Amino acid sequence: MRRSLPRPRKMPQPPLDPPAGRMTVALAGFLGVTAIIAYTANTSRPRAEVSAPAPTTHAYVGLAELGARAATARGMLDNDQMAQSVAELERFERSTTLATKATAAKVELLELYAAVALEASIRAELDPTDRESVQKLAATSITRARDLGRELDRHSSDPGRIEAALARAELASGTDITESFPLVLLPSFRDPELRAAAISMPLWRGPEPSEALAASILAQLKATERQTALVRLLTAVALAHSGADDAASAQINDVLADVPQQPLARMLRKRLDSADVVAIADDPPVAELAPPTPDNPDAPVVVEPEPIPEPEPTIAAEPTVTPDPPVVVEPTPKPVTPKPATPKPVTPKPDGDSKKKAYDTLLADGCKLVRSGNADAGFDLLKQAFDLKPNAVAVTVCMAEAHHALGRDASARALCDRALRSSPSDRRALLLAAELELARGNENAAKAHYRKVLENHPDDNKAKSYLDAHGG
Repeated sequence: MRRSLPRPRKMPQPPLDPPAGRMTVALAGFLGVTAIIAYTANTSRPRAEVSAPAPTTHAYVGLAELGARAATARGMLDNDQMAQSVAELERFERSTTLATKATAAKVELLELYAAVALEASIRAELDPTDRESVQKLAATSITRARDLGRELDRHSSDPGRIEAALARAELASGTDITESFPLVLLPSFRDPELRAAAISMPLWRGPEPSEALAASILAQLKATERQTALVRLLTAVALAHSGADDAASAQINDVLADVPQQPLARMLRKRLDSADVVAIADDPPVAELAPPTPDNPDAPVVVEPEPIPEPEPTIAAEPTVTPDPPVVVEPTPKPVTPKPATPKPVTPKPDGDSKKKAYDTLLADGCKLVRSGNADAGFDLLKQAFDLKPNAVAVTVCMAEAHHALGRDASARALCDRALRSSPSDRRALLLAAELELARGNENAAKAHYRKVLENHPDDNKAKSYLDAHGG
């Protein structure tokens, strides 16, 4: 017989409580909604982080591009762009880990600070209205440039670039770098803009230059190889000094067309405009005297000038002289006709001959003026000869003599040394070198130069007499 298993006993169920059941369902629903919200929040967070815009960061810019921007800003004399370049380069210099790149960034910064200092210094000299704040900008920039120069010292691969930038800062500080840094005067100097600023210093600092010196400065500014914004503005100053206001205005407008807010250009524009207003304002007093006034107090004043133009009878006597001019006028056309004949023989000459003749004439006249005591006039001629043949020893020595006569011995020594490097036995260069050494109390060096003179010119009286008097 199949044995059946006993069925499990059914446990008695508690009776259902309808309110308790509803609470259970509600609690379960609430917990489910909470879980869904929490799950959705946790799963959506990564998507939000991915789709959210990334924090703004400056795009990496290489040193080459930063240097190009800085060079452009300096050439255009864009003060705002130069300030921005300073900030970018300082940030780059702090962030880079390469010593070579940090040094290169400091060189760019040095040139920027020197450029800002020179622009501010020139502006402060020419514009007294805001001089204090502009001088403060110049002083701050000069200090920063000097600090960078000390940091760089000789670490850069281009020490000449550092030297030129520091010379620019010294020019801004008021130093006449044609004395302390005479190489700037050479036409082949690496920084034509700095050379132009140094040459034109008499126009924007110190006593007003003579007409001859101002004309010479203007000619050299116009001939400057690289016409940067600063060179054009300095040319505008020179043109305004010579009375060519329209030409000066054209130079200023060229700069403002590129950089409308350039402060030095805006200041010069304002000066030219105010000069025009003053010239117009000077005319009314003449107009006030012309119309006679019928009023009681003014009547005697107007009556007084009227007798002055009355000497018309004397003018009436002048017509008797008028018949004579026809007699004088007749011979005048005769000398006019041969005048065109003078340029004709000049044109067929070849360029080489005319250039050599111009050089020889300028050299001879310039040296003659210098050695006769008129060093200023001689120096102007010698500079023109130097531009024609900058490597010629003769003109270099004469220019050194002119510098020495004008009291600029540092420049004289630099040019004299240059001449002796090209021609170590040049008699005049050796004699001048000896004289320059004596001027600073270096008798042994002077004797060495005089002995060198006697090696090739044993009859030279000056060298012989000095060595005889000072024990050979």
